[in-house]
Amino acid sequence: MFALISELSETAAVQVMHLWRRLNQSCGLEGIFNYPNPHFTWFSAETLEVERCSPILEILTQEASPFDVLTSGLDIFEGEGPVMYLPVIKSPQLQKLHQAIWNQIMPYGKGVNNFYSPEEWVPHITLALRDLTMKNLPCAKQSIVHETLEIVTTVETIAIVKSENQSTGETLAVFELASEGALS
Repeated sequence: MFALISELSETAAVQVMHLWRRLNQSCGLEGIFNYPNPHFTWFSAETLEVERCSPILEILTQEASPFDVLTSGLDIFEGEGPVMYLPVIKSPQLQKLHQAIWNQIMPYGKGVNNFYSPEEWVPHITLALRDLTMKNLPCAKQSIVHETLEIVTTVETIAIVKSENQSTGETLAVFELASEGALS
């Protein structure tokens, strides 16, 4: 599995890790700890031609300036394996960069996850997954209901990561957004 992600700024990452610890201490949830760095995902595919995508991402990030994104509230992807997350508000900058990434990277992925297509993408920061169930969901919600859920982070990088068997994964490349950009 390959993904394009943006890790959170240090302050935002600390806030999210606080929520992870709270969920762990209150409800025993620990599935999220397979992902050591809080982030949100732009794109995901079973395989990716990294050597073809790297020059594209280099250009896209040089054409974009760092920008802030904000989370708002708490939400759940429901289903057999629910996922609790902080929704990231889709600003025009976020949507424009995501559209460019999707259009230019998608042809080089196989087994592309269409949940990351511009029409379906719900940018988010995951708080609980894998061991979150409908049974422990009320505990999870209650444990963080009074915590700060509005978090601001600056998008400064996009990384290509590879993981197998839902493990932490390996960062293959990191691209920094330029200080002045056309996509801003």
